[in-house]
Amino acid sequence: MLPQNLRPYVSNLKKHTKVSSNVSKGSPAQVTKITNQYHAFDQSRFIFYNYQQNEEKRKQKEVEKTDEKSTKKLRSYLRRKNVEDEPVFAAINVTVI
Repeated sequence: MLPQNLRPYVSNLKKHTKVSSNVSKGSPAQVTKITNQYHAFDQSRFIFYNYQQNEEKRKQKEVEKTDEKSTKKLRSYLRRKNVEDEPVFAAINVTVI
């Protein structure tokens, strides 16, 4: 799912793929327009790539946070369990006849 600010860049990708086939046929003005569009396309690809990288980093951080929370909960649970369920040692006298 893309955020709103990246949708125009992705919609432009289709336009640029159609325009790039006319580069050899066009006048110099058309060629410069097409190259400018290509640079915009390249920039949008770069932005999209950065967005994907940032999204992956964000997901990784979320996983680390949940792991950290679960380990904290587990440690506190074990701590409570150890305090409450301390082993009781009793001396038992056994006489063998």
